[in-house]
Amino acid sequence: MQLSAWVQGPCLLPLLATACLPGPTLAQYLAVHGPLADSTLYAFATGCAQALEAIHAVGVVHRT
Repeated sequence: MQLSAWVQGPCLLPLLATACLPGPTLAQYLAVHGPLADSTLYAFATGCAQALEAIHAVGVVHRT
């Protein structure tokens, strides 16, 4: 079983789906709009925290 099948959460997409997800990368977004602030920053941080919580809940160890 692939590791990605173990991890599920509201802010996670299957790894293969991310290649088809439309929209800019974070770097592209920041280059056009500047730093995240206010509700956009809060939403991004919340999504990251929820994704990490789901990853850690199944015992996946990651490195940055």
